[in-house]
Amino acid sequence: MGTLPIGFLLVGAVIYASMKGSSWALYFNMHAILIVVGGSVAVLIMSSPALALKNLGTVFLNLFKPSISVDSYRREFQELMQNKVLSTPSKNALINYASELWEQGLDPELTIILLSQKREELERGYIEAVQVLRNLAKYPPALGMTGTVMGLVSLFSVLGADNKSALGPALALAMTATFFGLILANCVVTPLADHMHVKHMQDEKVYTGIYQILILINRDEPQALVGDEVDLRAAS
Repeated sequence: MGTLPIGFLLVGAVIYASMKGSSWALYFNMHAILIVVGGSVAVLIMSSPALALKNLGTVFLNLFKPSISVDSYRREFQELMQNKVLSTPSKNALINYASELWEQGLDPELTIILLSQKREELERGYIEAVQVLRNLAKYPPALGMTGTVMGLVSLFSVLGADNKSALGPALALAMTATFFGLILANCVVTPLADHMHVKHMQDEKVYTGIYQILILINRDEPQALVGDEVDLRAAS
């Protein structure tokens, strides 16, 4: 997770260094910020179902949590190898779900099917969130151009022979909407989506290891074999 804020700080530093010699007030145009940021929020709400937005929020918050690993759940695996019951709930949803299924005394084959479905459900959350952000990334540049066009229309509607000298500054002000659209899409939304995708790939690998260990426990394999699998998955 640590790379996410560092990356945003570096992007901010690069933009700041690139703007040296320019007036900050020129860039902070409320018209541009409103149409790009406000418009992007509106498009996000309009283009995504409520459940997808809720899932996006959950996945975003998960980015600020420590990365999971198979080694983090050795205690749970040891307890489940003994009697398939956890003394205290695990922080991992798949492990908790497996424990609940075993407590209910379900058929082992049915347990495998339900575990597979739960695993797919947990992994699907990241994929959906990434797709929502990648869909959103298409719109800020277009909204920025919309803001620029609106600024140009407003400019030319009042342009006359007596105020031609104001053309340059007014054009610069109108272009700030395009600037904010490009920054939001390419320096915020797209990198965030890519970060979520990489996090999904990492978590998918961990969930595969956890799933395989739970399958061995479900089949009542020898504890030595399960322990070797835990060591193997923890080292990979």
